[in-house]
Amino acid sequence: IPWMEYRLGRDLQPDWDWLHGHARSDSVVILNSYFGVVTPCPDRTEQLRVDTGARMLLDHAQSLYAPCPSGCAAFYSPRKFVGVPDGGFLLTGVDSGVETPPAPVGQAAPDLFSERLRCLGLRREYGSAEAYEMFRRLEEMIPAGPCAMSRLSSDLFDSLDHASIASTRR
Repeated sequence: IPWMEYRLGRDLQPDWDWLHGHARSDSVVILNSYFGVVTPCPDRTEQLRVDTGARMLLDHAQSLYAPCPSGCAAFYSPRKFVGVPDGGFLLTGVDSGVETPPAPVGQAAPDLFSERLRCLGLRREYGSAEAYEMFRRLEEMIPAGPCAMSRLSSDLFDSLDHASIASTRR
């Protein structure tokens, strides 16, 4: 898949003029949210989508509670944000032009799941440096494509006080 990088300004916003000159109707523009502190300007994002016909995909891996505008799709990583062992999700706005992928067809192998739990325990007890190599190895083993979040992660995620976490993180 051909791809291009775009520049960021000092405010961590994309070079919108450059994007207007390069995005096309067959493009997917990936816009990053930086820890929920700096997110792509919604008005500029929508204008880029309307002017070029490109689809907008927001990388909210570090911004669990950032909204997904109706003209965009966004992916989220609760395991990076709240520490559940696995899982992520994709939201697709009604006007995004992004098709919802098929329902998850399986789960990751049990040994991967148990190793991720072990890694989380190591990190919690001994710090991130002790668990980093294991984390990197396990990241490479996570299957690509639609896989179901483990029941444990789903239950942990559902048990969180999301309103409180969201207000604390803002």
